[in-house]
Amino acid sequence: MVPGKYAWISYPVKRRPSGPFIITKNNGEIIQYTNYTFYPLTFSSSFLLNNPHICNNAKILTFLILVHTSVHHFDRRKELRDTWANPGLLKNQQSRILFLLRIGKYSMFQKYIEGESEEFKDIIQGDFIDDYHNLTHKGILGYRWVTRYCENAKFIFKIDDDKLLPKLETEQRIIACRKLTNEIIAREGKFAVDSDYFPGYQRSPLQYCAGPFVLMPRDIVPEMYEAAKSTPFYWIDDLYLFGVLPNQIRNVSFHVVANVDINEDMALKCFRAETSCKYLAAYTWTPGFMYKYCEALLVKYADLVQIFI
Repeated sequence: MVPGKYAWISYPVKRRPSGPFIITKNNGEIIQYTNYTFYPLTFSSSFLLNNPHICNNAKILTFLILVHTSVHHFDRRKELRDTWANPGLLKNQQSRILFLLRIGKYSMFQKYIEGESEEFKDIIQGDFIDDYHNLTHKGILGYRWVTRYCENAKFIFKIDDDKLLPKLETEQRIIACRKLTNEIIAREGKFAVDSDYFPGYQRSPLQYCAGPFVLMPRDIVPEMYEAAKSTPFYWIDDLYLFGVLPNQIRNVSFHVVANVDINEDMALKCFRAETSCKYLAAYTWTPGFMYKYCEALLVKYADLVQIFI
């Protein structure tokens, strides 16, 4: 383990010769990103559980749905498989769902995860501890898997397991999400960022995506995965995965998706309304609420494929 604040990582991170790491924005602005030289070993660590053939039986996949989930969220994964992420509901499109997990803090869950993986064959588990500070490792694990095992997907939906997605469109090298701009950089508390990251900045000099819902073309994922191999580790996954890395590969723009983070009751009312619903995505925290969402959307749209295109 790396001592001190990096002790939550279940294996060491690579360290390269020290010195400031500079980022150049598309407009030519120079940013000092960090003095640290830590790199995640997510590139070479083993998959504890892998289902490498998820994408194989479709010549062209319209969507690969990449779900960040926690080990103990069995019910949330079931709801997603039963509702809008069910490939059987997308009658005119090919889609697959993939759940990304880490090692649980309690070993009692592991045998259940292994059984779930054997039954559904849609789980990828990385060799690192289930901890908030390891979310970036999970994201890079997803980029690595897509790069290696899913060349035929057209679009990648990255979501958290409490998200429901209705209609959205995107284009090449455009990331669609709820874009964050000029966000305050916390230096204290749960989300504290060390002063060696973005030194001298009180607000983030990079725009980036709020992580619960991100849509991107598959073509840029291998580029970001390669960029991560030479871009120092940053534990806040949203900024690293959907801000730092897109900036590193260049020529990536953001499409702002409004009306994403809403109350689940408001979302259900909107989805049940006879008129068109303006909301593009919705959270759900209540067990079973995903079924209500899906039922309302199936009534509103004759075929769930209309939700996506």
